[in-house]
Amino acid sequence: MVKKTHVFRLLLIIVASTALLMTACSNKSGKGEATEEKITNDTPIHLSTQVPISTLDPRLIADRSSMEHLNQTNEGLYAYNAEGQLTPAAAADFPKINKERTIYTIPIRKNGIWSNGDPVTAHDFEYSWKSAISPNSGSQLTYMFDGLLKNANAILKNEAKPESLGVKALDDYTLQVTLERPVAYFPRLLPYTIFYPINEKYANKQGDKFGTDAEHILFNGPYIIKDWKQSANSWRYEQNKDYWNKDSVKTANFTFDVVPDSNTGANLFEAKKLDYVELSSDFAKQYKDNKDFVAFPGDTTKFIRFNQKHDVNTSHLDNTDLRLALSLAIDRDMLVNKVLDNGSTVTKGLVPAGFVSNPVTKKDYRKQAPDVVFSNNEAAQEHFAKAKKALAKQTFSIELLVDDSDNSKVVSEFVKEQWEKKLPGVNVEIKRVPAKLRQELDGKGDYQAQLTGWSPNYQDPLTYLEIFKSSYPGESMGYKNEKFDQLINDVETKLYDNETERWKTMVEAEKVAIEESAAVAPLFVNSVTVLKNPELQDYKLHPYTLLALRYMYLGK
Repeated sequence: MVKKTHVFRLLLIIVASTALLMTACSNKSGKGEATEEKITNDTPIHLSTQVPISTLDPRLIADRSSMEHLNQTNEGLYAYNAEGQLTPAAAADFPKINKERTIYTIPIRKNGIWSNGDPVTAHDFEYSWKSAISPNSGSQLTYMFDGLLKNANAILKNEAKPESLGVKALDDYTLQVTLERPVAYFPRLLPYTIFYPINEKYANKQGDKFGTDAEHILFNGPYIIKDWKQSANSWRYEQNKDYWNKDSVKTANFTFDVVPDSNTGANLFEAKKLDYVELSSDFAKQYKDNKDFVAFPGDTTKFIRFNQKHDVNTSHLDNTDLRLALSLAIDRDMLVNKVLDNGSTVTKGLVPAGFVSNPVTKKDYRKQAPDVVFSNNEAAQEHFAKAKKALAKQTFSIELLVDDSDNSKVVSEFVKEQWEKKLPGVNVEIKRVPAKLRQELDGKGDYQAQLTGWSPNYQDPLTYLEIFKSSYPGESMGYKNEKFDQLINDVETKLYDNETERWKTMVEAEKVAIEESAAVAPLFVNSVTVLKNPELQDYKLHPYTLLALRYMYLGK
């Protein structure tokens, strides 16, 4: 999962099929991103973020904000270029794949250099991945290894040693990765920070300080970070002169300021102290006619997560009818079009429209799959009556955990009003906490209901569905449905060579999780509304990719 602290969201929807990706993986004519004409600009670009960087240790990052920032200073085997195409980064070329499609042999480029002068080698990747999955590593993203890398599941269950993980440096510049099963989208996972390399000798020398400030981290990407520590509210990026593809960098310097609220951000933008600032719903309404206002579509599905194993004697959220009643009672059209009014869209399921198309029918998933999210007060009353009868209760107290962002406040207050008005006897207490604390409480399962969401890790419907498996690593809400588990197991282990049946099975799994059992209550698909300097060029993002500063520049 990618935890839901967002600074820069996934904004533009570009669909690339698995077939095209595999063609790219077998194409040996390109050795990496084409070097662009060098037009590096020394004029700094001033950007903002709503939350500080939590860490720059690739193993410990759990929020998208920190991922975005590590992506400026470091890189993994592959990255997405300015056009959203997968391209070799630390890798010298696309992988060679065996006949069974389970062994990937990846050449490492020989001109990759760490900022201390050491070469970037295959050993750095082997060390990073194996240390991340080690017991007590603190990593929250090793679920991305589970069921993917050979032996990862056994290691996570403490049934095998980290040394047995399916990654091995055959020599300094050849990495071999062994999968549990064929996974067509595997190369598209590799740009994520959990797959980044770490210099073992350097990390061991730094110990617990590694990744905690600008003086205790090595860089192998386009920038180095300056003036940053975990409590910092501002920092700088300077061009990494030793980066192998430094000629692709268009702007040498960036500054970042932590601006947690839209009012401050808008004022700084109008004072020309920021070139970009994100707006909450209230400010989006205020500025939507401003010439610098821009609205981008996103692909984060926001939902209410129901905890079915924590404090259920109070919340009773382990009762399916109660969860269904709570979901059906929410008027999503009013929420999106009247309350938010920021370009977000009502969602009809977990998987957003426009995210991915069926490789066989070429139809968008959301158009092929039936709706599974509904707002229906009559049906809500029916399920609520069943819940009250089964539980022999007339009143229900539910604590709703949210972070302290502007949008979370607006959405949570609307949900509270809907539940208490339409389901008499339901009382909601909103618990607002800083985003970092919400993430910690989420990881511990210490909540009753929670306003959160999900962004995709790769371009396949499974990325939105697999998080509801009862065996999913880090699962904190106690949802367990045997039918759903079996459907997802079939998708992952039996149907990878039958796309038609695979997609039908994912559609059925979504129906089971949402329409039939209300694992969560999907609300909307996000939009990002911003004020942007019209001279800020090539601010490009693509689905499930990370922001890349190196393509941006100021110009008319």
